[in-house]
Amino acid sequence: MTDQEVRPDLAAGAAGEVVEPKSAAHPFGGRVVRVGPQVRFQKVELNCRSSAEWGLGTCWCVNHPTFVEHEIGFSDVIEALKEKEYEYITASADENGVTIKIVLSTIRNQYNDRIEDELIYIDIYPPKVEVQRT
Repeated sequence: MTDQEVRPDLAAGAAGEVVEPKSAAHPFGGRVVRVGPQVRFQKVELNCRSSAEWGLGTCWCVNHPTFVEHEIGFSDVIEALKEKEYEYITASADENGVTIKIVLSTIRNQYNDRIEDELIYIDIYPPKVEVQRT
């Protein structure tokens, strides 16, 4: 049995009890599987350098989002870090997982505030248990 698969005929219940899925009210004859952890990489870039919302001027076109997000791979993260020195890194965690924010560049707005211009987010989600029905 792999470490990804929990015994198919048993599942953990409250306070460590064992529940037999076939004896439950709705028998499903499936298996309980641990999935994860999962990692997601995302690059975010400032798209509108005239966004009034960020104190960067006034954009009247209202045709595009202020920021553009797209999924990237691990190799893209490595390439971006090779190309540029990052300005700073922050991390936060909660019950849903961990988020690491790498700020590659910032710009100054008309009020001399720093606006994050190019970022990479790394989201790490904890393992979860799923029931797969057969």
